[in-house]
Amino acid sequence: NNRNVRPDRLNKYARVMDLGEWAMTGQPIIVDWDGNVMDGQHRLMAVVQTGRSVWMLVVRGVDPSRMPMIDRGAPRNGADAFNWAGYSHASMAAAAIRQLLVLFQGRGGKDGHAYNAIADHELVDAYPSYEHVIVWAAPLAKQVNQALRLPPAKYLATVLWLSVNGCDPESIQEFTQQLITGADLPEGSPILALRSWAVNVSVSKKKLRRDEVLIAVVKAWNDVAEGRTRVAMSVKPSELLPAVVAR
Repeated sequence: NNRNVRPDRLNKYARVMDLGEWAMTGQPIIVDWDGNVMDGQHRLMAVVQTGRSVWMLVVRGVDPSRMPMIDRGAPRNGADAFNWAGYSHASMAAAAIRQLLVLFQGRGGKDGHAYNAIADHELVDAYPSYEHVIVWAAPLAKQVNQALRLPPAKYLATVLWLSVNGCDPESIQEFTQQLITGADLPEGSPILALRSWAVNVSVSKKKLRRDEVLIAVVKAWNDVAEGRTRVAMSVKPSELLPAVVAR
């Protein structure tokens, strides 16, 4: 054991192996000349955990004194994988699709372990299914961020969630433009309540939980869809994501 075991990383590798999607990338298991594992313990532990056989490159006989030099580069993330694949809006889209995949698993939007368990190749594989939405929704998410300081990736994830739940793109765009500008919104407008909530969050510098933007926007969306008014928006700590009312 050359480092503390990171359960999120171990579970991510084990999940990929269980799905039969492990690929040999050329990154080796490194073993020193005394037989100690210098790099690769999480991969090897995932093999033990799953009982799966996978191909890996193994380099043996490395000088143990070289241990501090191994695996010191910046770790790659979903955005790096998207840039490599040539996908647009890489950082925002990778984070948004990660949240979407967690929701599809039914794990709940605030489950941090579920987010970390999503492998980068799963994000890359999922992107083409949502590219037709991302191309118009990502610029809107940036405008929402500029106007209200809501995290653009979280708003993009919300738009993707509305889209996969059957909501009309034109209705989503109209809702978002009203949220951005606040123009001509009457008293009691759910979108106005959502704007006020977003401004308060920005001013207070409150740390948002992972699914808080999603819940707030869906609540306002549902209010508009069902013709309800709303004076104020709030999201309780234990509040769950409501079902989307398609329109």
